[in-house]
Amino acid sequence: MRVKDTQAVRRGQVLVTIDRTDAELALAQAEAELGLAMRRVRAHVANDEGLAAQFSARKAEEEKAGAMLDAAKAEFERARVDLRRREALSGVGLGVGRRTDAREERLPASAG
Repeated sequence: MRVKDTQAVRRGQVLVTIDRTDAELALAQAEAELGLAMRRVRAHVANDEGLAAQFSARKAEEEKAGAMLDAAKAEFERARVDLRRREALSGVGLGVGRRTDAREERLPASAG
């Protein structure tokens, strides 16, 4: 402060000089915090994108596993039909009984 309490002053006379140091330090601190917040946001966005890619990969794996399951079910059904056909043929004496026995051993008990 350039004047004292109750001192007479003239128009245009400088009464107070404000020190810019505190304001400049506060501005620098705010800029640093803004930079940190922006880096955190970028990290979260990158993490979200990585998780989205992982989700897509898992979804593709799930679809592939579903297709493999469907193929296995179809193969199982084909084997069951083949077994029944062979059983029917062995009943009329066409000599396929031995292969039928081997096929029965490979089919699960719950299949029939």
